[in-house]
Amino acid sequence: VLSDVWARFQVTTHPVDVRCHDALANQIRELNGGGGGNGDNMILWMETPSNPQCHIIDIHQTCQLARELNPQITTIVDSTLAPPVLQQPLLLGADMVLHSATKYLAGHSDATVGVVSCNTSTVRGAQLAERLRQVQIYVGGTASPLDCWLTLRGLRSLGLRVERQSATALRIAQHLEDKVAAVHYPGLETHPQHDIAKKQMQRGFGGVLSLELNS
Repeated sequence: VLSDVWARFQVTTHPVDVRCHDALANQIRELNGGGGGNGDNMILWMETPSNPQCHIIDIHQTCQLARELNPQITTIVDSTLAPPVLQQPLLLGADMVLHSATKYLAGHSDATVGVVSCNTSTVRGAQLAERLRQVQIYVGGTASPLDCWLTLRGLRSLGLRVERQSATALRIAQHLEDKVAAVHYPGLETHPQHDIAKKQMQRGFGGVLSLELNS
């Protein structure tokens, strides 16, 4: 999507391992120096937990670092694998948070919905909230009434579903940990970012895990 779709709109992408703050800082400094425009059109896009390897990014520290280097940068978190009952990126300093509501939020595989929420306590978040509202009014970029109703129905059981799915995923991960080549799940104490996940996720670590089999 980043390289094929956005490129048509003159958007350039610069992949970087956001878990490594030195690499991130070097990339932002390079773009600040003329390699990618000014801060007003720069986006730091994070996915945590990531799909499929469940990498975890420290949202608060990463957003703080990005703004220190470029106050105009826009920080966006795709938190699809950690719905709001587990993780709230806006409270951790992100300007925007995205969810594929088709998955956890709606929860029944019968709605096609994407959700974006803006942090009105940050400058960029407040600006983007107003711009998105204009898009909704003038362009009609909104979900259908049926999909909205289906998502609202799913939200009623979100807390219970996510809590049980997280508990089940943890048990599966623990059971498989010494039986396969590798298990990627932030709830495991052996996960390299387990402490970060424990700090910024509540009530569990999500229902998604991945594993590597012995050849």
